[in-house]
Amino acid sequence: LGDVYKRQIHWKNNFNYTLHMLHPVSKLDNEPINVKLTGVKTNSYDFEAIIGHSNFVIKGTAFKISD
Repeated sequence: LGDVYKRQIHWKNNFNYTLHMLHPVSKLDNEPINVKLTGVKTNSYDFEAIIGHSNFVIKGTAFKISD
């Protein structure tokens, strides 16, 4: 996988950031991924992500697995 999936992160504020693929291969790779943190807990956070300017929202939870 290497450099193919590396992304640049740009924080808009404490709860919103945008990811840009550094080495896009396809047209979809050129689209930014806008992420909004919707809930913060001790060992996890909930988020919503939108690719580009679509109406498709991906919801998920990221968990802290170690210190």
